[in-house]
Amino acid sequence: AVGDGVNDDTTAIQNAINSVISTGQRLYVPAGTYLITDELVANGSLKISGDGASSILDSSALLAGTTALTIQGSMSATATTTTAYPSINDRTISVSSSAGFAEGDMVKITSTESFSTTDVNYLKGELGFVQTTASGSITLNAGLKDSYTSGTITMAKVNPIENPIVADLKIIGPGDSEPNYGVRI
Repeated sequence: AVGDGVNDDTTAIQNAINSVISTGQRLYVPAGTYLITDELVANGSLKISGDGASSILDSSALLAGTTALTIQGSMSATATTTTAYPSINDRTISVSSSAGFAEGDMVKITSTESFSTTDVNYLKGELGFVQTTASGSITLNAGLKDSYTSGTITMAKVNPIENPIVADLKIIGPGDSEPNYGVRI
């Protein structure tokens, strides 16, 4: 990354983020103005720091409502499908396989069923935590918030983030008239 406020530093910083997540190291951003033209995404526990107000991530080129830096967990390869449509408040879900799931795992439940009858772009889904597993079923710690009546329902293990750190950085956006979000975790 150049950090001169003119050259696009997005790719260099994204590559550095990817590298430190895989090694568990901290990403240091030296003093400078780093032009960000696309959202930076950390799929894991990012630790990033700079030299205070002199280390600037300039995201003013992003569209309004865009986040400069998103730190999020990642999806595990461990997934299963339901063998019956679960209903609201159900805790025990019938699945094709419970292999790979264990007590305390965070799971993301997704569906191909639309959440809205007027906007098919919103699909049903929710998060939960595994309480117990048995052959052909997974019991969650709390009941489902919705009923599922059509489509394919998938349950996948989530790799959550732990102890992310964002320190001593200044993140600027397009201005007061166009809301922009610095960091979303």
